[in-house]
Amino acid sequence: MTTSRFIFFLAAFWIALPFVSCTSEESISEETPSLFFPNAQNFVLKNLSLSVDEVSSIERALGAKLKSSDLSPAFHIATNSNNKPLGAVLFLKVDGQQGEIRGGVGLNMQGKVVRVEILENAGTTSTLNREFLDQFTGMGIENVFQVGTDVKPIAGHQEISQSVALLPQKALLMTYALFSKESEHIPESTGVPEEPPDEVYEPETLIELMEMMKDEYIVVREYLRSPTDRNAAIKAAKQLEYYIAYIDYFEPPNNPNETEEYAYFQDQLSTSLARFVDILEIEGASTNSNHQWETILDLVNKAHLRFSIDDVDLDEDLD
Repeated sequence: MTTSRFIFFLAAFWIALPFVSCTSEESISEETPSLFFPNAQNFVLKNLSLSVDEVSSIERALGAKLKSSDLSPAFHIATNSNNKPLGAVLFLKVDGQQGEIRGGVGLNMQGKVVRVEILENAGTTSTLNREFLDQFTGMGIENVFQVGTDVKPIAGHQEISQSVALLPQKALLMTYALFSKESEHIPESTGVPEEPPDEVYEPETLIELMEMMKDEYIVVREYLRSPTDRNAAIKAAKQLEYYIAYIDYFEPPNNPNETEEYAYFQDQLSTSLARFVDILEIEGASTNSNHQWETILDLVNKAHLRFSIDDVDLDEDLD
C-alpha cells in the first residue's frame, strides 16, 4: 500500500455517519475510551457493518483473517463540549502466541494512531511495555506495521510484538474501508473551524466579505501556480474556510426568498474548502489539491451566477 493510494482522514466520520446504517447510537458511560481521549466530554457509540468485499480487502492487506466480532465494529466516537468529533476508539482482538490479545486503538481526526492499549493478553502482559506501544503513535494507513520495517520489537518477543502491531493496523484498515471514498481518495471534513486561524475583522456587508475572501483566494491561487510558500497558502485557505461562516449573516443579495438554495451553496463551498485545506496540509500543490481547487472555483462561479453582486467582479480573479 502506498501513501498516495491509501490516504484517509478520520474527519470523514461526521460527514459519513449520517449516511451509513447504524444499529446503535447512544452515549457511552464506560471510562475505558477516556484512556485514549482524556479531554473528551462524551463518547457516542456507532455500530457499523463490513461488507463481504470490505472484509476480503482488509484480510488481504492484514495478512490474517478477521474475527467474527470484527464484522460489525463498534466505533466509540469522542466528542468535545461543542459535540464536535475528536476521533474514535476501536476495541479489537488479535491472536497471540498463547491465545487472544484484546486491545484498544485511538485514531484522531487525521486518521493517525493516538494511543494503543493492551486490555487482555493471554501471553505475558509485562512484556508489552509503554515504550513499545508508544511507537505506534502517529502511524497511519501508509505504514506496513511490520517488525523489522517500521515496528521495533521487544527484545526476545518478536512474535508477540508482531501480533500486537496487528491491532492498530486492523483498526486503520477497518476505519478506512468504512469511511473513505475509494473513487476519489479525497478527505472529507466537517466544515468551518471552531476558531479563526487569526484574529480577523468581522465584515459588515456581504460585499465587504467577498472582497476579503478575494485577497486570500489570490494567495492560494498563486501558490498552486508557483508552489513556494505552502504555509502561507494553508493559512489563506483556512482564512477562506473561516470567512464562509459569515455568509450565514447575509441573505442572498438578489433573491432573499431563495434561502434554502443559498444555504446549499454555502454548505457545499464550506465542505469543499475544508477538504482542500486537509489535502494542502498533507500533499501541498498536487493533482488532488488542484482538482479540489477547481471544484471550489466551479461552486463559486455557479453561486456567482445565481446570486450575483454587481459591485464585486469575481470573474476578474477566478481563473
